[in-house]
Amino acid sequence: MGGSTFTKASADGEPTLYTPRMTPKVYAQLKSTCIERLQEVLPDHQICALIEAPEKKDYGDLDIIIAHDGPVNTMELARHVGARGLIKHSTGENQSFSLAVPQDMVRSVEDRDPVIYKHRHKTDTSITEAHPPAPLSTKVCAQIDVHIVNTADYDWHIFYSSYGDLNILLGHIVRQHGFSLTDKGLFLRLPEYDAAKELDAERTTPHLNIEDTLGKLFLSNDPVQVMDFLGLDPNRYYDGFTTVRDFFDWLSASRLVGRETAGGHSDQPSTKTRAKPRFVKRPLFTSFLDDHLPKKFQHISTTNGTNSKEEVTCQTCKQPTQPPPIIPSSIPTRPVLHREAVASFARTSAYTDLHTKLIHTIANQEADHFLKPIIAKYSNVTDRKKVGEILRAMQRWVGVGECCGKMSVSEEPHGIGASQLGRLVDGTCGDVVLRDEVGVEAWVKEHWDEVKGLERQRVKREREGKELKEG
Repeated sequence: MGGSTFTKASADGEPTLYTPRMTPKVYAQLKSTCIERLQEVLPDHQICALIEAPEKKDYGDLDIIIAHDGPVNTMELARHVGARGLIKHSTGENQSFSLAVPQDMVRSVEDRDPVIYKHRHKTDTSITEAHPPAPLSTKVCAQIDVHIVNTADYDWHIFYSSYGDLNILLGHIVRQHGFSLTDKGLFLRLPEYDAAKELDAERTTPHLNIEDTLGKLFLSNDPVQVMDFLGLDPNRYYDGFTTVRDFFDWLSASRLVGRETAGGHSDQPSTKTRAKPRFVKRPLFTSFLDDHLPKKFQHISTTNGTNSKEEVTCQTCKQPTQPPPIIPSSIPTRPVLHREAVASFARTSAYTDLHTKLIHTIANQEADHFLKPIIAKYSNVTDRKKVGEILRAMQRWVGVGECCGKMSVSEEPHGIGASQLGRLVDGTCGDVVLRDEVGVEAWVKEHWDEVKGLERQRVKREREGKELKEG
C-alpha cells in the first residue's frame, strides 16, 4: 500500500488517483524536485523533507515542512509543483494538505489547477453496486503531505516528526516520568493534574474538568535543549542514523529509559503513562519496546550477574540461596526530574503561577460538586439550570475565610475564576470533604436566595449599561 489519502478520497467525474509506494530512487528524485519547485514560489522560506526512518525499502509518501507565518496559497503551490489532485486537511495558521503529483514529476502542458478531492466519510453510502468507486487513474502519482508551520516552530516540528515513530517512542518514554511531548514542545505535567484525572476516571460520577492548559507547563521547543535534558546526544541525532539499530541505540541512551520502559507498559497505574493502543501496532514502536530494550537490559543484567535463571546454591550446604537483589532504577524520581526541568528551562516562576491556578481550580470544582445537592435541597429546586444559576451567584458573591473557612456575603462580586468556594473543602487526609458540612448547609439554607438576588441585580445592571452604550 502506498500513500492512502487519495485512495479514500473522491472528486465528481474524476478517477481515483493511483499513489503506490515509491522506490528509494523515485523518492529521492521526487523529494529534490518538489523542494526545488516549492522554493521557487517561496524563495525566502525554509523548506525541507522530514527525515525518514532508516533502512526503509520503499516509501508511501513524502512529508514536506514549510516555515511560513500565516496562510499560503495552496492552489498556487500545488499548481507549480505539478499536482493532479489536492486535499485540504486544515486551514488557517497551521495549514496542511496532500498533493498527488506524477511520480516522474512531469507537469502537464496546460499547467492547469489540480482537482480538489475530498475524503469519503466512513458512513458515505454513495459508493454502492449501482455507483461503484471511480476507476484508478492510469497516471502513477505520489502522495506529498505538506505542513505549514510557524517559523518559530519549524526546528521543533522537524525534530518531532522525523525518523518515523520518534515522537511516539519519545512521548512514551517521557510520559512515564510526568512529561508530555507534543508538536508544540516538551511539557511538564503537574502531579495534581494527573491525580485529578486519575481520580475522576475512577469515579462513578466524574465532576472534575481540568483543562490541559492548567495542568501542563510548557518547558521548551528547542530540540537541542530538550535532547540535552533527556540525556540524548544532539550531534548524533543531526549526523543521522543509517540503521534502525543505530537509532535505537541513540534513543535507549536517554537517562529516562529504564527497565520499566520496556514492553510498552508502565508500573504506574495511570492510563496516562501507558502506551496508547493505536501505537502498539506500529512496527518500530513495538520493536524498540518489546525487542531492543529487553535485550539491552537482559545483557546488562547478565553482565552484572543479577538475572541468572539458574538456581544458585550454596557451595557448602548445597541449599538454594536467596536470589540476587533487583537493581533499583537509576532514573531520578518524578519530583526530582520536575525540579531539574523547572530549573533547567528557567520556568520556576511559571511553574509556581500555574500550580497555584491548578490547585485553586481543582478545589473550586470539588466545592461546586458538594454545593449542588445542598443548594437543590434548601432552595427546593431540582432543575439543573436553576441550581447552576444559584451556584454561579455563590461563586461571585460568597467570600470564604482562608483560615477559618467561614462563609459571608461579599460587598462586591468577583469573577467566577476568582471564586473562593474552594476554601470550603479539604483533601489533606486523602478523600476530599467539606471542612464544615453542617456549617455550610446552615449558611446555604439562610443565604441562597439573598445571593441569587444580588447576582440577578448585577446581571440586570450590566445588561442595561450595555444597551445604553450601544444605543
